[in-house]
Amino acid sequence: MMAEYFPESGVYFIPGFNHEPEDLTRLFEQGPTAFVTINLEGRPQVDPTIMIGGFILTVLIVSLMAVMFRVAGAKEFRDFARLSLVAGALAVVVIDGGDLIWWQAPIEWKVWQIIYDFTVFLVAGHLLGIFMKQESANSGS
Repeated sequence: MMAEYFPESGVYFIPGFNHEPEDLTRLFEQGPTAFVTINLEGRPQVDPTIMIGGFILTVLIVSLMAVMFRVAGAKEFRDFARLSLVAGALAVVVIDGGDLIWWQAPIEWKVWQIIYDFTVFLVAGHLLGIFMKQESANSGS
């Protein structure tokens, strides 16, 4: 049934932007509106490539955070903690705030993504702080 309404895999806006401007305005105002992503080919319910991709993404995030910490001159654990808090907050504002405003994503859906996005930066930054912090010169005296 979905293939009848969505003939190709991809992203669909409802109403579609192929209407005349006046009609499009009216359709948006009367509703319903939607943003639909569809994959007509299907995929396995448990797809191992998703886990592999997630692992690669995590390595990339941690690597870029390590570079950010070095560029920022983080030395003590509190430097890493503060930077990860700011990076997490910035990511949430840019990514999730943008989804809420520009794509009209429902807050009920975004709450979980906000928690995930912030937590990724918080946990990664704190763990990197444990391993990357530099011992002060007078700590051994």
